[in-house]
Amino acid sequence: DVRAHQATYTTFARIENRRDGSTLTSRNGVYDAGRHVFDFTDSVRILHADYSIRSDTVRYATNSGQADFIGPTWILQDDVRMYCERGSYTTGSGMGMFTKQGRILHGAQELTGDSLVHDRAKGIGRGWGHVVIKDTVQRLVIRGGQGLHSQADDHSMVTGHAELAMLMGADSLHLHGDTLFADQDLAGRRAVTARENVRFFKQDMQGV
Repeated sequence: DVRAHQATYTTFARIENRRDGSTLTSRNGVYDAGRHVFDFTDSVRILHADYSIRSDTVRYATNSGQADFIGPTWILQDDVRMYCERGSYTTGSGMGMFTKQGRILHGAQELTGDSLVHDRAKGIGRGWGHVVIKDTVQRLVIRGGQGLHSQADDHSMVTGHAELAMLMGADSLHLHGDTLFADQDLAGRRAVTARENVRFFKQDMQGV
C-alpha cells in the first residue's frame, strides 16, 4: 500500500536482515515504512547466531533493534532460557526486560519475579517484586523482594524479607534474614550465607 507506506502479508514470509545475519518467519506481518516498525503475529520465529526467539506477537523497531513481546515468548541465548508473556529484547546489546510471567533459567537455577532484566554481556539476571530463585538439584527455594543471579560464578543474592526453604530428608529447613547469598563451595554443593536478623528452624532445631 504505497499511499499508507505499509507492506502486509498473511500467508507466511521470511525476512532476512543483512545487517546482523538474522532471519525471521511468521504467518502474518505488517511493515510501516514511515515508522520503521514491523508487527508480526502467529508463529513468529527469529534465528540468529547468538540467540533465537519464539513468540506469538512481536513488534520490532529496525532503528533501535528492540523487539517487544505480547504473548508467550521463549528466548534461547547460549545456555540461558528466558520466558515471558510481556517484555522486550534489544538484539544488539542482548538486554532483555520482562514484566509479565518472567522466567530466566540457567542450568539448575531458575529466577522469577514481577519484573526481570537479563544482561547478556555481563551474564546477570536481576529481579524485583516477589523474587524466587529455585535450585532443582539442591532442592532449595529462596524468596525475597529483590534478587540477582550471576552465570559466570553461579552466585545468587536475594534481599528484602529473604527466606530459604530447603528439603532435608523428610523435614524442611526454613532460614530467614535481611539478605541471603548462595554460592558453590569447593565440593560443588550450594553454600548459603544469611546476614542480619537471621532466624532458622526445622522440627528438631531453631535459632537466631
